[in-house]
Amino acid sequence: MGNPRPSPIPIEVVPSGAPLGLASAIAHQPPIQYGTPMLMWLPLLVISIAALPAPVAILTADALVADPARLERLSTELPFGRAVFSLDVADLAALHAQSAAYRSLVQVVATDVAQARNADPKAGVGMRYNHRLFDVGWLQSATAQLQLVAVALRLDRAPFAPEHCGELRLIYRLTYRTQVNGHSVASRLPLTVNAVRWLDGDCAALAKNRRSDGTPQVLDNWAKLPVKAIELNVQTLRWPSTVRADLGGHAEYAMHVLEPQGTVLRPAAMENQLDVAAIAKDSIKLAKLRQWLRLPHTATQIDAGLALAPQQLWATAALSMAPRSLMRLANRPFAQLLDDADVLTLGAGDKVLGATRLRRLDQHSCTGCHQSRAIAGFHLPGSGATAAGWQSGRLAVAASAHLLTDLPRRQAYLHALATGAKPRHERPPPEVPRQPSQAGHGEHCGLHLEKDWKCAAGLQCAQIDDRDVGVCLPAQRAIGDPCEAGLVLAGKAVGLETVPKSSQLSCGAGYCETSRIGFPAGLCAAGCAVTAGPLAPCAGIPGIVEFNACLARGTPFDQCASSSLRPARLRRCGLDEPCRDDYACMAASATVAVCMPPYFLQELRVDGHPPARK
Repeated sequence: MGNPRPSPIPIEVVPSGAPLGLASAIAHQPPIQYGTPMLMWLPLLVISIAALPAPVAILTADALVADPARLERLSTELPFGRAVFSLDVADLAALHAQSAAYRSLVQVVATDVAQARNADPKAGVGMRYNHRLFDVGWLQSATAQLQLVAVALRLDRAPFAPEHCGELRLIYRLTYRTQVNGHSVASRLPLTVNAVRWLDGDCAALAKNRRSDGTPQVLDNWAKLPVKAIELNVQTLRWPSTVRADLGGHAEYAMHVLEPQGTVLRPAAMENQLDVAAIAKDSIKLAKLRQWLRLPHTATQIDAGLALAPQQLWATAALSMAPRSLMRLANRPFAQLLDDADVLTLGAGDKVLGATRLRRLDQHSCTGCHQSRAIAGFHLPGSGATAAGWQSGRLAVAASAHLLTDLPRRQAYLHALATGAKPRHERPPPEVPRQPSQAGHGEHCGLHLEKDWKCAAGLQCAQIDDRDVGVCLPAQRAIGDPCEAGLVLAGKAVGLETVPKSSQLSCGAGYCETSRIGFPAGLCAAGCAVTAGPLAPCAGIPGIVEFNACLARGTPFDQCASSSLRPARLRRCGLDEPCRDDYACMAASATVAVCMPPYFLQELRVDGHPPARK
């Protein structure tokens, strides 16, 4: 989240207002240093921040390649077909025709979508349905590709497989370019494929050696690295906020780890993703889970973020849900089987991070991780910097708030290996403030059992929708702050959580954009005739009724967004100013990036796209 944000500027009405642009460059920020001794990392001046003419931030770090210029060069070296299936093909139609392994991946997605349709008879592909499904046709379309959006050097993953040095991860995103009414339309869809290879050999050299362009030298020999797995994450279903008004919408994400078996890919066990259904009906498996919890080292490993539940308890498929993070039971496989008493009485751990152990356990799972401070279920969706033809509404920051705050830890790990020092393995929880005793504006604070996370002077720990974790807010709300308070409560089944009662908080001279129109927990905004300082530029919000009606007519997303905009002051965002939970940093124009609900961005939703073409 950064150092404590400046105190919010009181909102005052002025006769007129003009849109405020972002600075032409975003100031360089020092790496994050956490306030607890366990999390005090070596300073590394390797994370550089700049900006394109549009407010798309460039993220450069030794542990992560996500800047557009380097990715464009790497895309010719590591196109998806070649990097994953050893085939040079122009598009996904050709890959589908030539690769049995790729066809097996597509079949996994098709099965997930079919299951979503069977569970929800109201669901279908396209805007004419209120419950909207992913169009599997894109995965075999001649107008689509899987585009490289990031390369991650994860030597910090070595503690989970000490026989290796860690992992190399190539992250690809489903992208298309097609024609609609004679106009070229380009966007991305909410699907990522993560090609994971083991790193072996001299770990220090892997951490240290760079090519002339600054990318990891190990990429010279990427084809020789042993394949670990193909990780798949896809939004299969989305309900708009008109259907789930209390939550601000609803989306489901199917997740798989696929391993090569002969000529095809098969689902494999997913790290720490408990097979809840199997364990719940098998007393022996449940006893094994509880037995593992009571091992002498387990509590300490949970606190350090390094726990590994027995592999025979892992599932081969998972479904995560958004929004509302860990308030959704689907994202908490451990909480579906255990309660606080099972983990808070373990004794051996010192609870160094202040988080409850059950919450920490769930953050070890695939679903819990991908829905903790993520961008609509993703941590590396990539930015829209190089997609010619995109007008507005694209991501301005390539990575989630969780990843951005964790990156200095990963950098410190590489630095330690490269210099012969012993790296620190501990991983902080996603919500930890930079200075837990003085959390800044918008950072998390402790409720319930996490009271060692305290707000800085002038801020209050406000409970918004979570029983365990609050948000540090001023008494007078600033633009971008939540303006609805109401706990998310369990429903009759997983996925049916509700907010049965919420109260609207004052936004001063501004107003509250509510969950009912797609803003989870509400968002304080103001008219552009109101001044609130540079942290709140003038942008625009699509009018939900006009916008959806326009999409239903088959009009391109950008045209619908621009024709239905109403001016509003929103929260500025960037690499050093990440958005709060359940929001994404959107490039609203050539000079402005603001926090918006992720499903207001075309590339983060399954609906609002043209039909897939063969």
